[in-house]
Formats: sequence, C-alpha cells, structure tokens
Amino acid sequence: MKETGSFFVPDGILTDYILESYERGFLSFLLSASYYQLHQPDASKVELRQLDHEIFAELFNYGEDPVNVLFEAVMWEKLGETGESRVDWNQLQDRKERRKETVEPIRSFALKRMNAIDAIENINPDWKIYAVGQFPDVQWDLRFINLGDGYFSVTAQQKFMPACASDTGLRISTQSWFEKIATRHNNSYHPLLNIQSWIRLPFGLVYSIIPLAAGAGIAVGGCAVDAAAQGLGYLCNASLESGVALMRQSPKVLKGTVQPDLRHWENVPSGFIFSTADDLRQEKCFGNLSPNDKSRTVKIID
Repeated sequence: MKETGSFFVPDGILTDYILESYERGFLSFLLSASYYQLHQPDASKVELRQLDHEIFAELFNYGEDPVNVLFEAVMWEKLGETGESRVDWNQLQDRKERRKETVEPIRSFALKRMNAIDAIENINPDWKIYAVGQFPDVQWDLRFINLGDGYFSVTAQQKFMPACASDTGLRISTQSWFEKIATRHNNSYHPLLNIQSWIRLPFGLVYSIIPLAAGAGIAVGGCAVDAAAQGLGYLCNASLESGVALMRQSPKVLKGTVQPDLRHWENVPSGFIFSTADDLRQEKCFGNLSPNDKSRTVKIID
C-alpha cells in the first residue's frame, strides 16, 4: 500500500529511507573501526567482510566506490592482513574514471603500496583516518533532456576537494558518494525508482493544473462580478492579483509532487585523509587544505 500510495505523493513521504550502498559500506567501516578500538580484531574483520559484501554484491542499489575500498585497504593493514589489503590496493590501482585528476593520485599511491607489499618491505601500518570538511548542499531541478536517465538534474552547490597523495598518506573526496545521490533515479542504477518517478509525473501535472485553473477562475470571476455590479474596478484588480498569485504556485506544486528523495547523512564529510604521519600537521595532504576545511577536521580512528 505504501509503494502504491507513493505514486501520488512526493518520493520518500510514505516509504522508509533505504541506505545507499556507500552508506551501508561506511556503516560497516565505522563498526569495524569501533571493534578495532575496543581491541576486538576478529569482530573488526567480520565487519570488513561485510563491507566487502556491500561493495561487490549485486544488490538493487549497488556499487563499488573508491572511498570504501580505501577504508578496507587501510583497515586490513591495521589488522596485520597485508595480503587482504593488497587486494583492495589493486582495486584502487585498476580504477579508470573520466576525471583523471580525482583518481590518478590515488592510483599512484596504491601502486607504490602494492609494490612495497610484494617486496615484503616494512611498511608503516599505523594509519590514522580523519574526516575533513562538510558535504556540499545538494540541489535539484527538472531536466527534460536525455530522458533515458530520468528528468532530474542533481547538482552539488560547492566543489569537492581534489585528491592528494604524499609519502605518508593520501586524501580522497566523497564525490563518488554524491554521484550515487545524483543517479539515484536513473534507470540504469535504480529502475524501480525511475519508473515510479515517471508514473508520478502525470499526477504532478494534474495537481499543478488545479491552482492554475483556480487562479484563472478567481481573476475572471472577480472581474465579471465587478463589471456586473458596475464597480470602480477595485474588485477586479484584487481578483487579478489574487488569481495571478495563485497561478504562480502551479510550477511549485509540480516540483513539490515530483521532487526526488535526496535524503542522505547530513554529517557526511567532503573528504577523508589517511595518514601514517605522527602529527597531522606533518601531512602534506592536510597542509594544502583551505582554513575552513582544516577547522572541520575530525579524527575517526587512531
């Protein structure tokens, strides 16, 4: 009944929020890190296995993303499992994306780490992880082009920080998480939500006609009454103003009906720093951040 009722109201009003793949993965990492801090390595490894399942399982909202793979690689190293870690570094090294500037530093660092593991070098597993900045505001609009991917245009209002790699660590943005939010209603990613959005569109158009017709009726009716009563035009002017004001609500009613469910964790950072430096101030990928991002840096795990 909830799914059927959701055709007539904005997305997410009647149905419970379902975690996106990156959120499920990040939750598994947080649990793994918590068990690690409690000196329960076996429980930490169980959560890392769950994280791996979230990354690679073919679920309805699925998907590998470099941030969670990086969490895996680092946590396996902290747990002394360099063989498991190498698998994840290899995943990062093999990534090929359109935005080379966001992936090349990560790939280069991953390759060096793999070579060090293969050479049985004494690598420093004492990783520290920091959350940096604040996730940009997410805005949306209607876009009736390229309809195969739906009719929503979802944008981030601020830029994500660029990727960074140094001798002691690396920095990665959560832009891949935003892309999951932006493509939530694409047919290739979530066909059910895509179909629901198209079914909801005609209802939104019908709803939007109501204030349009009502506004026109008020304007015309008020002027007709004013003319019949041989008034001075005050009623007609008031009716026109009220009618036009009501008619202007029509686009808002349409957007309010078809708006996508863009809920996400509000406290998601805009990036993460992974560093083996003893002092964060010694980490190059922290030093080149803006003062605002530096002030929003929080250590997740030591």
